Amino acid sequence: MTITWEVLKQCTERMRITHSAEDSNLSFLLQSSYEDIQQKCGEFDINNNNRGKELVFERARYAYNDAIEYFDDNF
Repeated sequence: MTITWEVLKQCTERMRITHSAEDSNLSFLLQSSYEDIQQKCGEFDINNNNRGKELVFERARYAYNDAIEYFDDNF
């Protein structure tokens, strides 16, 4: 599954990013985070699983802030 514009929009709202200059980077971070969480927790539909979506958003936030090495320990 590919990250949709709607999921990207939800993530940018959550992270309080109000411009679109980073959409490409955030889409990449969300996609790689989604794949990582699925590998660790099993497959899920990001549009129908709020817990899974929250983990994807949190991992993307850690990656965005160059702190990905802390994600696994914190979650």
